[in-house]
Amino acid sequence: MWDYDVYEDMPKYSKPILILHGDKDFIVPIEYSQRAAKTYPDSEFHVIKDGDHGFQGATFEQAIGYIKAYFRKINLLPEGLSKIIPVGTPNTIAGEHFTGKSFLAPVSTQQVGIFNVTFEPGSYNEWHIHHAAKDGGQILIAISGRGWYQEEGQEPRELKPGDVVNIPANVKHWHGAAKDSWFQHVALEVPGEDTSTTWHGFLPAEEYEKLK
Repeated sequence: MWDYDVYEDMPKYSKPILILHGDKDFIVPIEYSQRAAKTYPDSEFHVIKDGDHGFQGATFEQAIGYIKAYFRKINLLPEGLSKIIPVGTPNTIAGEHFTGKSFLAPVSTQQVGIFNVTFEPGSYNEWHIHHAAKDGGQILIAISGRGWYQEEGQEPRELKPGDVVNIPANVKHWHGAAKDSWFQHVALEVPGEDTSTTWHGFLPAEEYEKLK
């Protein structure tokens, strides 16, 4: 029989915690969230009116609003990022291939894949290749902050809002934020045949540190 009491270990967790609970959530009793909010050393608790367990409909936007405000409060999402395209959620699709935190927001998943990628200062991804037997590749459009792009065999290129990078298929490259700035770019996936992506390790930290 499983008799582990999760609340016993909560005081040991010192990182910030945001707890959201819908008052129409009939799966998890609100008392559980209230107890967790009191038990975690550093927590913030909000009840969302008319919210169910999955925050459907209008309550979803309320939940996202709380999350964004909380991220800014703990310096995960500072002011100055795009207010037109959402920042999204922590990048769990390819996050392991980034040196620091990144966030991913799908703008479109039909016809042409379009994603907003947000990098925290100093975060950049591995050298990688977007393979395609025909067509394919990627287009980057910088929309806020300052970042870098580099193709194998070429000098790094500084990116600022409005800059566009056309990346042919089968070209090794990396991109990410400057060490002193958040950075956002929209990434467009160019349709192609037999497409895939492979990862090839990070630019050495000493080389990245040379970038101004």
